[in-house]
Amino acid sequence: MKDQEIFDGFNISLVKKAKEGSSYSSAEEIVFRSVRSPTKNIKDVEKRGKAYYQGLEDKAHTIFNELVHCMEKGIEPGSSEVQSIIQKHHAFTDQIQNATQEVYKAMAQLYQEHPDFLKQLDPFHPKLAEFMSEGMIIFADRELE
Repeated sequence: MKDQEIFDGFNISLVKKAKEGSSYSSAEEIVFRSVRSPTKNIKDVEKRGKAYYQGLEDKAHTIFNELVHCMEKGIEPGSSEVQSIIQKHHAFTDQIQNATQEVYKAMAQLYQEHPDFLKQLDPFHPKLAEFMSEGMIIFADRELE
C-alpha cells in the first residue's frame, strides 16, 4: 500500500462509509472528525500533488525507521529517547489532524488494529505497530490534555 493511499485514501474511504451509511469503529470516527482538511475524492488528492505526498512519506518513514532502531536496541516505548521520536510523530500528525489526547489515542488504536495501517507499518518491522502504539498512548497520557 502506498503512503498516499494511507494519508488520503483512509479519509476518502471514511467519507464513503458515512455516505453509504456503513458503520466504522469509534476510533476511525474520532480520527476522521479530527482531519483538518479532509479529502473528499481523488481530485482532492491530485490537487495536492506528488511533492506533498513525497514530503509526508519522507517524514513518516524517518520516524518509523527511528522507532525501529530503538526497538532493535531494546529501548522501551516510555523511554525519553522513544518519547522524543513520538513527540516528532505527534507534531507531524498535528499538521494533518487536530491531534488531541483523544485523537492521538484513537490513532494509536488504529495503528494496532486497522489493516491499512498495519500494511503501512509491517514492512518496517512486524512489531512496529504495537511498539509505536504503546509509545503514542504513553505520550498522550503524559503530554496531552
